[in-house]
Amino acid sequence: MMKQSIIEINLKILIVLTGMLFVSYVKNKAFPQPLSENEEKEYLKRMAEG
Repeated sequence: MMKQSIIEINLKILIVLTGMLFVSYVKNKAFPQPLSENEEKEYLKRMAEG
């Protein structure tokens, strides 16, 4: 009985830590920021020109 509750607590801690890791990954700009409207227009123009 005691062993099962320890496992459940460890599992909950693991889930919380995994969630915190994912949130910090997203917040620390791991993904590139979107282009500004002008930059987007410029790159679309270049792409159309070849």
